[in-house]
Formats: sequence, structure tokens, C-alpha cells
Amino acid sequence: MSGESELGGTWRAEDIGGSPPRDDVASTITFGADGRVAGDAGVNRFGGAYHVEGDTIELGPFLSTRMAGPEPAMQQERDFLAALSGRRSFAIEGDVLVIGQGPEQVRLRRVDEAPKA
Repeated sequence: MSGESELGGTWRAEDIGGSPPRDDVASTITFGADGRVAGDAGVNRFGGAYHVEGDTIELGPFLSTRMAGPEPAMQQERDFLAALSGRRSFAIEGDVLVIGQGPEQVRLRRVDEAPKA
């Protein structure tokens, strides 16, 4: 099942490009009902637009803060934002959201309750 209304809320990355995220670095994204996203890529906060068409989502372009952090956290941030950016397939199954495929796939788990319709 897919759709803009089901995306609403906050999701945390469980897998980025086939690798689990670092335990000490949370990469999250929050989808708003207004077609905007905001999140924490790992070190920096980001925001931008999203648009859903069928089972495809287009994310970005993103704006972000420009803080530096430890290289492993910065690498996770780069991988997370790359996996989210652009036009990608997506699917929602329960509390799991998968965006993209292959090395640019990110799997996320909902961390809050879905908004009531």
C-alpha cells in the first residue's frame, strides 16, 4: 500500500545502501501533509519538497545546515541524502518504508504514529 497520506510522520533509517546505520548516528525524515520534508541526516538538519505519483516519490532539492562532524557520521549523511534525492520508487508495508533500489535504497521504520485521516 502506498500514498502520500501514509507517508505522514517521522521515519528512521534502518538500512542505507545495504548497510545498517551507525548506532550513534540517527538519520531521520519527517513527511508533512504540505508536501515538505524535514529531517536529521546524521550531523546536519535538512529540508525540502516531495511529490508522490503512484509508487514513485520525488524528493528534493534539499537545503541543509553545514556543520562538520566525525567522518563516519558525515559518510552516513552523504549516503542517506543521496539515497533520498531525486525520483525513486517507494513502498510502505506496515511500519516500514523503502525508497529506491540497490545501492541507493534506504529502508526506514516509522518512529511515531501515522497521522489520523
